[in-house]
Amino acid sequence: MTEPQRFRYDIFISYSPDDHGWVWEWLLPRLEAAGLNVCLDDSCFEPGASKASETERVIRESRRVLAVLSPAWVASQWDNFEALLVHSQDPAASGRRLIPLLLKPCDPPERIKLLQWVDFTDPSRQESQLQRVIDAIQGRVTLPELRPEDAFPSPKQRRWELRWYAVAGVAAVLTLSVLVGWIWQQSRCKPSMPGQQFNVAVADFLVVDANGQAIKSK
Repeated sequence: MTEPQRFRYDIFISYSPDDHGWVWEWLLPRLEAAGLNVCLDDSCFEPGASKASETERVIRESRRVLAVLSPAWVASQWDNFEALLVHSQDPAASGRRLIPLLLKPCDPPERIKLLQWVDFTDPSRQESQLQRVIDAIQGRVTLPELRPEDAFPSPKQRRWELRWYAVAGVAAVLTLSVLVGWIWQQSRCKPSMPGQQFNVAVADFLVVDANGQAIKSK
């Protein structure tokens, strides 16, 4: 059985010197307040050791790596950082160890584009976005609970649903057939127009002349 990997640090932060103020004054105090052990710059490097080898070591010994993305970071830090990732234990970020933080709008490298970064470009949302990062590092990220009505139906329930659909379909066909038959019968029962025959009533009548004498009609 493989022993679980042990980490010396919770977080290693890769950033550009242009973003030094935000990282040290805003990001670092909040991460430490959450109880996280942060490795930043050369503060955790062994004196006299190669900076490249020490950076590779702290990446390997950190539970998560935060990359603070900005145009300056893409221009100055990515090439070296990519080479160090290749030598680390998670070169493809398949273990979700690399968490990109988008601090300023930029065009991230292709490998970063494949990852879900956290957007820090809106200052009003930085606190809530940072909480997402802290939850992910501390393993508190949970998906919404799957409700019973959202689950896939059981085979038995599915069979009953199919039967119900079949009965409903047959009933619809029968109803349509009866309706069509009724309409057809109604069209055949229309009253015919009477022929050109007339019934004439004939009766005698009296005609009176100028002298008041009745003249019998013919």
